[in-house]
Amino acid sequence: MSMPAMLTPVFEELAITISARNHSHTLLTPDFLSSSGIVPLNWELAQPPVLDSQTAIVKFTNETIISAQFDRIVFSQTIEAKGLKEVKVPAIVRKYVETLPNADYQGVGINPSSFFTWEDEDQAAKRHYIVAALLAPSVWCDQSSQPVRGTLNLAYALEKGEFNLKIDDVRLRRSDNMPQFAVLFSGNFPYEIVGNTASERWQNPHYLIEHWQEDLETYREIINHRFLSMKTQ
Repeated sequence: MSMPAMLTPVFEELAITISARNHSHTLLTPDFLSSSGIVPLNWELAQPPVLDSQTAIVKFTNETIISAQFDRIVFSQTIEAKGLKEVKVPAIVRKYVETLPNADYQGVGINPSSFFTWEDEDQAAKRHYIVAALLAPSVWCDQSSQPVRGTLNLAYALEKGEFNLKIDDVRLRRSDNMPQFAVLFSGNFPYEIVGNTASERWQNPHYLIEHWQEDLETYREIINHRFLSMKTQ
């Protein structure tokens, strides 16, 4: 007899990644972000910024995080409790690109993700989501003394382009030291920046970022209607 995969949403996040050749991560400082107008002056830091030889990370109290390495910048924000008009990341990305128009931008990634825990811990302890809902049970999963965990990578060819989805079975440790079983869905819409002129290549990221809502809606439709509605054993 089958029963629903009872998953409770914990958070949803939107990350936008800009890849650029020879981008200096040392540019990413709170002073640069605020003085250039990339982020509002009244945004407060959640913790001291991180800057080392390879990475820079700036976190704000509104749950917006900007990180950079030598070839990419990632802008992320939790969005599960926000209306789409309250999502700040796309505007921040556009302003960043406008501030550094001469950077050699190579691609844009629209990356929504969502994290779920099991409502029924007894059911979770029997089997994880990938084994329970996505794979046919067989003798291959009977050898382990603990529930088999897995990672599943899927590549979709959609009408608008490529969509990649990674699904991870996660086992966390709660404050009471008991295990917490969870599922992480990580989506990726990759876009290449094209153009024959510097002006065209500069405008292309703006066009790709403008359509982030369509990508988020596609991701939500796939997760909510193609996965969360499935039955487990």
